[in-house]
Amino acid sequence: MPPTLPETYSYTRFLRAQESIDDAALHRPTLDRFRAELDRLAERSANPLRIVDVGGGIGSMCRRLFQWDVLPENVTYVVLDADPETVRIGCETVREWVRDSNRAATWESENRLYLPDASTTVRFVADDAFRHLDARTYDVLIGHAFAGTIDLSNGLPALLDGIESGGVCYFPITFDGQTAFRPSGRADERRAILDAYHASMSFDGGSAQFGGALLDAVAAADAELLSAGGSDRVVSPPYDGEQKYFLHHLLHRVEQAVGDEVDDDAVRRWVGGKHRAVAEEELTYLAQNVDVLFRVD
Repeated sequence: MPPTLPETYSYTRFLRAQESIDDAALHRPTLDRFRAELDRLAERSANPLRIVDVGGGIGSMCRRLFQWDVLPENVTYVVLDADPETVRIGCETVREWVRDSNRAATWESENRLYLPDASTTVRFVADDAFRHLDARTYDVLIGHAFAGTIDLSNGLPALLDGIESGGVCYFPITFDGQTAFRPSGRADERRAILDAYHASMSFDGGSAQFGGALLDAVAAADAELLSAGGSDRVVSPPYDGEQKYFLHHLLHRVEQAVGDEVDDDAVRRWVGGKHRAVAEEELTYLAQNVDVLFRVD
């Protein structure tokens, strides 16, 4: 009997389902150093600390940093994403968070939130990251799972042009080219499908080792590496409902990404077997990631 799959797939629900997985994955020593750097930057000026969260999606990292008391007071935080619908849903998600946490907050406009207890403003902006940073300057850049979406050799220097000297950049959950599903299935099918999946992410059709490429780009930019460490995403049984949805959606994304690069029957057989393993709570998923924090000269 075939497994029961989600009737539809929603990218914003996928992002929401991913949040608890990333909570567990984040490299805590790098996060702790990031907190210390934010405090250092906040202390050196009476002006609000300016933070831009590029590819900020539905505001997952923004909410996380508030909930974990990572952010200092007196901050201007911009959640930036190129997709207006994602930004709209991000606003709704933060509204829910504010309401559920009973936090004092004032919506100064549809996309602008003020938190008086932290003297902090959060803005939601739909714009291209490079265009936005070409016209504005920030003290801090956050790029959660963002480094894999740009050509780092040219893209990182362009982003850094919008960051003040002495500012910091934090790139958590940077994919580094390794994905595993267990049980793995036939070795030839697994290799063909995962190789094609990784190639679909890469700008040069390569291995999608964005973590290593980011470290190389940081060195080439003469920036000061402050901390780095592993942040592997791992999902294993037993799952909660969101984790189960995440796995089904991820397998759907793999199938869509592979396209015509692998024999259709092989893809259907391999992906179908993984969906069944999720339904039977037998699948373990792992993606290798790196968190990187550095200071801009």
